[in-house]
Amino acid sequence: QEIDNVVTKQHEIVHTYGWYLRKMIDDTKAKGAIPIVLTTTVRSIWKDGKIERGPGRYAQWASETAKGERVTCVDVSNIAADQLEPMGEEKVKALYPRDHTHFNAVGADIHAAAVVSGLKGLRPSPVRRFLSEKGQAVKPDAVSWLNLPRPADPALPTVFLIGDSTVRHGRGDGSEGEAWGWGEYFDDYFDPTKINVVNRAVGGTG
Repeated sequence: QEIDNVVTKQHEIVHTYGWYLRKMIDDTKAKGAIPIVLTTTVRSIWKDGKIERGPGRYAQWASETAKGERVTCVDVSNIAADQLEPMGEEKVKALYPRDHTHFNAVGADIHAAAVVSGLKGLRPSPVRRFLSEKGQAVKPDAVSWLNLPRPADPALPTVFLIGDSTVRHGRGDGSEGEAWGWGEYFDDYFDPTKINVVNRAVGGTG
């Protein structure tokens, strides 16, 4: 969308979230570096004793963009939420003294460890040989290497797909060449405003 930016006083074109992610991925590759997409950090917003696991559909968009660009995505949102939720709402809120988005040093360290956990869990891990003693003590996330998706909207019914590599090949992002499972295209046939389709198949188990 074309806008007149009230801050910069410039006329500019505002693109989609995915467009900016793709540009950053392309720019990273152009520099000879390896891009890894991370989902968002966790906000201290609670409902029925559960912490929000990423605002809106940003985690879904990040994962879908990474899949389309055939790069790795680490689900920081859920790794961090799995650490924060058992602490309870009151203790977690103390980590966010300014607002529900920006955390203090302890909250920042929890999120940093979540990123390290996700990176350690990848197969192969791009960071293991570079870690300090503190980094080595972080438990690798058990499912990061699988890149298993979660329901985009927990309020909707969900179809879970299970099976082997014919349903979901590798990480389901095309990173292992031209082989794709049929489950990676199954969701195209359903309305995402009415139902989630989550492909949890794992290849190489036969």
